[in-house]
Amino acid sequence: MSDLIYCNKKDLEKAVQKAVKKIMDEHKDQSTELFTTKEVADHFKISEATVGNWRKEGKIEFIQKGSVIRYTKEQINNVCN
Repeated sequence: MSDLIYCNKKDLEKAVQKAVKKIMDEHKDQSTELFTTKEVADHFKISEATVGNWRKEGKIEFIQKGSVIRYTKEQINNVCN
């Protein structure tokens, strides 16, 4: 049995729009501004390696999608608490 699904362009566009809307709705309450490891390091005047150590030690929360790591303002501010 094949896993291929056939649909017309209009149905595909609707399905994609619906999926994107669902993802956006799930994340609308989260801060949209994300920061890199370098930006976090610069903010705290520490090395990027130290930020990596903080991640490993659980001192800073982060978001990871594949190999990309980002931090929200809230996650950065929580380091100080």
